[in-house]
Amino acid sequence: MKKHIVILTILFILISINTAFSLESYDYYINPIYQHLINQNQIRIERPIRSGLRSVTCNSYEEFKEAVKTRYNQRITQFKIQLKYDFVFSDVQNIVAQVHDEIMGEDDYLRFTFTSRKTTMNGYDSNVEVIFTMKYLTTAEQEQQVNDRVAEILNEIISQDMTYEEIEKAIHDWVVKNVQYDTSGQEHSAYAALFLGKTVCQGYALLMYKLLTEAGIETKIIDGTADDGSHAWNMVNVCGNWFHVDATWNDPIPDQPDRVLYTYYNLNDSQIEGDHKWERSLFPLATTEYFEGEICANTFTIVGQIITDLPGYETGVKGAAIDLYGPDMSTTSDSDGNFTLAQVPEIEVDYLLKVSAPNFRSYTQALSSVPARLDLGTIKLEIGVMAGTFSQEELDLAIMQAVEQKNYVISQKIAELDALVTENNALSQTYLSLLADYSQLDTAHSEMTSLYSSLNQTYKALSNDHTQLNAQYSDIIDDYNVLSSENDDLNNWVTIFDIHNDRQIGIHEAINALKCATQMPQ
Repeated sequence: MKKHIVILTILFILISINTAFSLESYDYYINPIYQHLINQNQIRIERPIRSGLRSVTCNSYEEFKEAVKTRYNQRITQFKIQLKYDFVFSDVQNIVAQVHDEIMGEDDYLRFTFTSRKTTMNGYDSNVEVIFTMKYLTTAEQEQQVNDRVAEILNEIISQDMTYEEIEKAIHDWVVKNVQYDTSGQEHSAYAALFLGKTVCQGYALLMYKLLTEAGIETKIIDGTADDGSHAWNMVNVCGNWFHVDATWNDPIPDQPDRVLYTYYNLNDSQIEGDHKWERSLFPLATTEYFEGEICANTFTIVGQIITDLPGYETGVKGAAIDLYGPDMSTTSDSDGNFTLAQVPEIEVDYLLKVSAPNFRSYTQALSSVPARLDLGTIKLEIGVMAGTFSQEELDLAIMQAVEQKNYVISQKIAELDALVTENNALSQTYLSLLADYSQLDTAHSEMTSLYSSLNQTYKALSNDHTQLNAQYSDIIDDYNVLSSENDDLNNWVTIFDIHNDRQIGIHEAINALKCATQMPQ
């Protein structure tokens, strides 16, 4: 028993020490694009809801960034992350800001759909709880509706034989024809553009970004000014050339159905800089003058899939490097091993396509002439360390490295499962606690029900007694009335008796007077 008391005392002291040295700070950031929509004082005084938030533990900066990015994309408005790696508490605010800036810098669509972020940090060196409170233009459900509608639109307006130049124009024209400018200035999202039919410049740029990206065309959103007012528009990479596209200013006000302007379509920097201003160092140069039908005339697309026989990679090799030498272009394969090299310039000399990935022998293929779209089909990588002849030791090493890589992936999955098991156990404990509380409440409810039944029976008995007392009271009243009547009769008889008595007295007095008179002398 004493041993248990000592252990509990030590734990209490340790907890007290940790609590005593626990630090807290907060930071809030308002997206400058939407600062006119946000109440800064409201964000400053808002307190996070700590209870009920599930926490995820991150043991590195990279894990932290990935966890935050995932929750941003899921449009989660409040979430909690526990940071446990080497840092000092005073750096946490900068770490959070850096993670946020990197995520937003990698995704223009996300950057233009969040409005504010507040972070509350509590803990100490190398162990901090960070609670994010986010506000977005749209919900996760609305973004899913946007994705579904974008897929439908692209299926309607794009065909396999279209060039990227034709695809870009089809998307631009659809947006201008189907969206009108929100003169009230209330709507800013792609969701509003698609499902309300109106938005301001940010919504135009977001919808253009979504459609172009899903169609395989690289694009960016510029947050700049136009005619000295805040404004947003797109830059689009068409067949290796960057252009400015302002769908908002190409849409007449008031809206004119089916009328599309091209005044601000595929302009270079010098053509648009007269009334549009932006931070040029943040965006690619646009120097090419656009001539319709010429910009993509001499380009083609290469597609394919990287596969292998190595266990665990049957569905495709993710992250394989695809390098095209000649125009010096590169990309990587997706989770299924698929890749696309778009807007490849027309071959003037032989090109060399090289595919490489860790633990595999590289694959090369010479290209001398290609159609507009070259489908290489499946490219099978073989286990190895180099192209050509290699030793058994090298092969064994490559296989060992591949197995170690797979084991590492498996260990990561196991760690994730362990975390889920721990979380599930905690939820089970919570469930059992709630079940016990429910059982107690159920017992109390039964006791209250029994007490209510007893009280109800007592009430009925008292009610019956009350009825009987009322009947007895009525009988007593009747008896009282009878007695009252008889009393009146008695009173009458008393009166008669008094009168009779008075008469008798008078008679006796008269007799006595006569007697006296008869006894007088003659």
